[in-house]
Amino acid sequence: DGPAHAATALVRAAVHALEPAYPATRDAAGWSDPNAAWLERRRLLPAGWDEDRLTPEAWAELLRLLQEPYGVTPRTPSGEVDVATLVEEASVALAAGANAVRPLAIVATEPNDRIRVAFVTVIWNWTPHPRLLAYRADGWSLGEDREVGPVLDRIATCAWRPSAWMTTDADSAASYYTGASDAGLRVVGTDRDGTAQRPDRARYDVPDEERIATLRFEVPDLNGARVASLEFVGGGPGVAEVLGLLTSVRTNLGLFDVGHYLAIP
Repeated sequence: DGPAHAATALVRAAVHALEPAYPATRDAAGWSDPNAAWLERRRLLPAGWDEDRLTPEAWAELLRLLQEPYGVTPRTPSGEVDVATLVEEASVALAAGANAVRPLAIVATEPNDRIRVAFVTVIWNWTPHPRLLAYRADGWSLGEDREVGPVLDRIATCAWRPSAWMTTDADSAASYYTGASDAGLRVVGTDRDGTAQRPDRARYDVPDEERIATLRFEVPDLNGARVASLEFVGGGPGVAEVLGLLTSVRTNLGLFDVGHYLAIP
């Protein structure tokens, strides 16, 4: 289909690797290239994009949109737009973004079984779309001696694996997420988006009584999804709540590390 189609396919794959369940925020129409439409729905397609002709300037702008939101200064592309060069330069951009992301994993175990995982979330703030990632954890368990590594491996992508983590019982984690009486929860995307099962702009407010069931993927709306993107409505947990959680968890974080993971670029 030509270099322009190869470029959008490569950048879409890079976004998938960096950003599980990246939310769509607008409509896109008029593209024969589905990858161009997917990127435009996420505001990651350069203005004036020509899907029939790829210029060095358009490719550079596509890579800039991929990297700059993470605080990465994009390398100047070579100016070549053959497919082999696109693959190489997209890989470099992906690696730069992966080195910049700051996932903080919170693993909640069942109150009566400190090995069996109840739900897993990732505080995902250092991103163009700050949010909470929730993972379906059916059948997941901690490793020997309650080691968290096997769970971190499950939520890792080909680009990143969380290095910072907390683990606590599900009741304490649930209190952290629902403790603010005015904080609601909104689903803004899943990894199932863009399929025939659900429109690309999956977005709905979670009823208060279903917040924990949503984190556990025990609601029909998340059938078939492995990852969901969630936002807090009306003020969710902040630095104070995370610091409070530190007193009741196992973690590899120090007290002064928290701000690094809650920061927004």
